[in-house]
Amino acid sequence: HTDCAVPMGLLQIPVENALVHGLRNKEAGARNLWIQAEANPAGDLLTITITDDGIGRKAAAALGNYRSNGVGSRNLQAIIDLLNQHNPVPLTITLHDLPLQEDGLPCGTRVTIQIPQHYAYVY
Repeated sequence: HTDCAVPMGLLQIPVENALVHGLRNKEAGARNLWIQAEANPAGDLLTITITDDGIGRKAAAALGNYRSNGVGSRNLQAIIDLLNQHNPVPLTITLHDLPLQEDGLPCGTRVTIQIPQHYAYVY
């Protein structure tokens, strides 16, 4: 059993991006969003993955309803950068474009968030 605090907005922004940019713009087929949280065997790191099978970041960026300035993601990264200055092990967020399907269409995006167990949010 691992207890780990999650900063406000850390999940909201990637989930909202998946829904608004990846899945809403998907024209055919099911629209799926998966959220998984798992502690490593030592219990000192929580990994959260947010995966969608939407149109992918490149296709979303080419659409008119996509705001390329990424205000939510940029603000979240600024907060994490500030918090990471006060923690020996950083919280990390990485984005992965999933491989193309056989028909050449993108399969979506995966956001991986890694939070150390004793990450401090208040100073």
